[in-house]
Amino acid sequence: MLSQGTEARDRDIAPFGADDRVIASDPRFRAVGRLNVAGRGFCTATLIAPSLVLTAAHCVFHALTGRPVEPEDLHFVAGFRKGRYVAHRRGRAVSVHDGFVPGERTLRAMGHDIALVVLGDPVDGRMVRPIPLDKTTESLRFTVPLTVVSYARDRAYLPSVERGCVVRAVEGRLLHTDCDTNFGGSGAPALTERDGTLTVLGLVSGVARVGAGVRRTVVVRAWQPE
Repeated sequence: MLSQGTEARDRDIAPFGADDRVIASDPRFRAVGRLNVAGRGFCTATLIAPSLVLTAAHCVFHALTGRPVEPEDLHFVAGFRKGRYVAHRRGRAVSVHDGFVPGERTLRAMGHDIALVVLGDPVDGRMVRPIPLDKTTESLRFTVPLTVVSYARDRAYLPSVERGCVVRAVEGRLLHTDCDTNFGGSGAPALTERDGTLTVLGLVSGVARVGAGVRRTVVVRAWQPE
C-alpha cells in the first residue's frame, strides 16, 4: 500500500529501472488531485463525475486502528500545483468495495482496494472536466499503453505523469504493471486514451512481489456501483 502517512516514512519505493515520471502539464490532468486526509497524509484521487472521486480504499481508513476516516476529513484538491489548485472540495460520504478488508495487505485485498468519495459540492465542469471510467473488456496484457498521473512523497506538490507503461500480467481484477510509483501514489489513475479521450482503466493499489526479486505496481480495475 502506498498512502503517504506516518506509517510509511521509512523508505522510498525505487522505480522499475529508470524513473520515467515527469512533471504533468496536460490540462486534462486537472481532474487528478491530492486527496488530503486530515491528520494523516495524502493519496491521489480522480474526479470521475462532478461530485464523485475515485481513490484506493486503504486511503480512507486509519492504518493503525482500521477505522474509517470521517468523510469531512477527506479533502480533494484538484489540479494541485505548489499550493495552488483548481478546486477544493470536502467529502460528504464514502462508498468502499464490498470485498475490502481494512489492514489486509494481500493480493486478494488489492483486488477490492477501491473507494468512491462523494463530494459535499460538485466541481464545476468548466473548471475541471471529469475523466470517466473505461468500460473496455478487450485483452490488456502487453498491448495497452497506460498513463499514470500521481502525487508522491518524492514530488508531493506537483503532479507526475508516466506515459507508456504497460500491463505485464492480468490476475482477475488486478493488473500487474511496470509503472513507477512511490508513497502517496495510492489511488493514482491508470489512464487509457483513444481518439484523444482519456478514461480511467484502474487505480494504483500498491507494489507487490510477483517472483524472486521482481516487483510490480498493482493496478486494480476501476469500479463504480450501479
